This record gives sequence, C-alpha cells and structure tokens, in this order.
Amino acid sequence: MLNRLFLNVASIVVVGLLCFTAGCSEGGGGPSTVKVTGKVTHAGGAWEQPATLSFVPVAGPNSEKLFSTSADVKLDGTFEVSLVPGKYEVAVNCYDSKPAENPNAKSLVPKQYLSGGTSGLTLDVPAGGSVKDIAWDVPKA
Repeated sequence: MLNRLFLNVASIVVVGLLCFTAGCSEGGGGPSTVKVTGKVTHAGGAWEQPATLSFVPVAGPNSEKLFSTSADVKLDGTFEVSLVPGKYEVAVNCYDSKPAENPNAKSLVPKQYLSGGTSGLTLDVPAGGSVKDIAWDVPKA
C-alpha cells in the first residue's frame, strides 16, 4: 500500500513538473513582443560610458501582461530591445564608473532621468510590426 501511494504521489509530481516546464519554455504561448530600435544621445552627442535604458510598464488595461526590461545603449547611442505591446516609462542610467566596483560612482545624467516616473521619457509600443527611429536626447548631469 505504501508503494502504491508513493507511485501516485511521484506520478502527480512528474506530471506537474512537465506542465510547469512546458508553460515556461520559449514559444510556450507567452506574450508576443515588438522590436524597438532607436538612438539616445547624451547632450547631443556620444556617451562617455555605456548607458542603460529601463522600460517600466505604466499601470493600465492589460498592464499585468507587461514586464520591466532594460536595453544597453552603445557609446554611439543606439539601442535595441523587444517589448510586449503597451505603454512604458523610461529611465536612463549612466555612471562614470561601475557603481558595484566604486561606491562613489557619479551619475552622468541628471537625477530626474534615473526614474521612469520623472524622466519625461515614455514609449507606446503598438501590437504588431516594429517601433523604429526612437530619438531622445539626455542632458549631462
């Protein structure tokens, strides 16, 4: 009887794990994304250090399907990211050195740009197609 109970529990666990991993795999029915490309300049020119854009979903209908993500900005200002359709606030981070390695790292962008809620940068990502030619300029700190 104990062996039969063990087999039943083990079978339930295996089936549960299979269902879980199938739902978490790529192409497993997750939300479709849109490719977004653009250029962010630093006071009208190139960046002194690589920057990061953080895309934070704005609360609204279907916002529970959105998730925050980030994109690396190259020194020439170009970036590429895939986002779930919806509205995003965008934060910009760039430091003179790596904050993890230097606790005194200085931000190269004004404080307001460190948060999507205060940066003034927003992005509406429509379903289907792609968003290109995003052009933003961030002043120096």
